[in-house]
Amino acid sequence: LALALGVLNLVTLYKYQEEWVAISEEFFGGEKKDDGRSEKEQYYFAALDTQNNDTDSGLELISTSQQDDGISNNDSEEKVFILHVGPHKTGSTSLQEFIFRNNLMKDALKKDNYRVPLFHFGEFGFEHDPKNHAVFAHCLLDERQNNFCPPDIRTKVLGEFQSFINDSARDGANIIMTSEGFVFESLDTTELTSYILPDYKIHVVVFYRRFYDWARSTYNQRSKAPLENGEVFLQFPTWLQKKLKPMKSKYSAAVRHRFQKTPGISVVRVENLHKKDSKLSSAQKFFCTHVDNAFHTCNLAKSEVMEHENESESLDDLDLKRLHNHILSHELIDISPEDTTRWKKIDDKFHSSTDLPRICLDEEFKKTLLDLSVEYEIALTPESWHNSPEGLDSLKSDFDEKMSSEFCAVDVVALVESPEWQWFLMSV
Repeated sequence: LALALGVLNLVTLYKYQEEWVAISEEFFGGEKKDDGRSEKEQYYFAALDTQNNDTDSGLELISTSQQDDGISNNDSEEKVFILHVGPHKTGSTSLQEFIFRNNLMKDALKKDNYRVPLFHFGEFGFEHDPKNHAVFAHCLLDERQNNFCPPDIRTKVLGEFQSFINDSARDGANIIMTSEGFVFESLDTTELTSYILPDYKIHVVVFYRRFYDWARSTYNQRSKAPLENGEVFLQFPTWLQKKLKPMKSKYSAAVRHRFQKTPGISVVRVENLHKKDSKLSSAQKFFCTHVDNAFHTCNLAKSEVMEHENESESLDDLDLKRLHNHILSHELIDISPEDTTRWKKIDDKFHSSTDLPRICLDEEFKKTLLDLSVEYEIALTPESWHNSPEGLDSLKSDFDEKMSSEFCAVDVVALVESPEWQWFLMSV
């Protein structure tokens, strides 16, 4: 069976050989070399020949000597595949920006003997896209969910990936991948490992952000997306109670559990974003803690001034967006979205109001949310940490503080129905 699958894979790769796309020389700084490799191998990931080759020909980088910089030493010859899986809203985009758009990364990774695959098909199919690995993750989803990976793309992407694994294993290189797309419940983790084993030990890294805080940020992110036809822009308290169950399946605890029970995965590590070093960038946390022997990439991460990518909108901005949407969808006044002068009057009125009606979580749901957050913190962090002052005590204090502010929303309906605002809107 294995032989038959191997032959089928070779046939598939040959079929699509002419469709492979060369890696950008601007990004890799390399050139195609006449070294006896197939055309696909010469182009694909600009792979290096040997560990002693100093040619700057690709993101896949040669090894370096051991350095004492807080990085764990691994004297064995075993190769490691490090998979960062998010979840969303835990600093993943900042990490991916660092990997895919930092011009110095190729040299640092080369010296640390790590490779990063690139895919050229689908929604995220170009080199500098920080979400490049999402196309691969979507190809492992249930067919009903893989919107970015139709069957023809799936065959190509998985063929690319298997070839990349084979080439990297042959050259003795370690591998890094990162995408929040790996969090989905329908993702076939067993199929994922089938491409990687037995050549690599698989280490999975999950970032941990407190559940209530993560839920709020997830809502903020969702609010950035355009509304579909007939969709209602729900206030946060209403949205959270409606979405709590499906959100749990994409949270760090559930993701860790799915990978822990997947045969062949060596270890699943959790990076706690609430430790004293919480001001460190996600790139520093990842490369300096979870990537073995990554002296150069760790130092590069330390030297970078990381900008926060994909930041959440402020509460005022979300409430104001909801107010705009309500005025337009209910045609409360005759105003176009482009009428900036009149919208500014509405915005100024909104920001100057001090007694806006608000909707908050009820006490029963607050308790449910707190209990879940405590449960997850205990499950995902060491006992010595969650029993320390920066653990559960800090969680409960932060939770109480945010409940009266960040977990409430302006009651837009009550606002526009108030006599004051009805008169104001008529005057506008």
